Amino acid sequence: TDYTTAFPYMQDRGLVGSIAVNSGVAEMSVAQMLEMQAAGWSMHNHTTTHANLTLLSAAGMRSELELCRSFLQSNGLNSGRSAMILPFGARDAAVDAVVAEYYPYVMTVGGETVGIPIWPGFIEPHRIQRISMDVPVTSSTIIGYINSAVARGNSIILYGHNVTTSAISGNTD
Repeated sequence: TDYTTAFPYMQDRGLVGSIAVNSGVAEMSVAQMLEMQAAGWSMHNHTTTHANLTLLSAAGMRSELELCRSFLQSNGLNSGRSAMILPFGARDAAVDAVVAEYYPYVMTVGGETVGIPIWPGFIEPHRIQRISMDVPVTSSTIIGYINSAVARGNSIILYGHNVTTSAISGNTD
């Protein structure tokens, strides 16, 4: 639904987004991702199988990261020094250590922050928070988050998994 719903909706409004790619799960074709990337969207490692990295050994974590990174690179899906997007936002000291070997920025999940200072950068580049739109939340609440971030001169990262019309819990409307 990122390609069929979110992409045209945002494109019509001059907006771009990011895709968290699981290389072992075929949700979009490479051609669709390349089209989105050409339109300004960024593609990010989200592991091969959407594994909870806190449940894996260091070798298992590296395998999940390397296979997905290899998939992205071999298909021209390159967002430069990209951010890793942690499945489930799950992290601990071991995950932090392994992921830091590969990526300068890591997206996790956090509280209901209303924005991240755009400059001088991220305070904790391996703990960049994002706000879920996958839980029951009204559009007015999301708009409030955005307006608050804008008023502070901040950016905000919103994420959702399944973008659809008249969404139920677990989807993004």
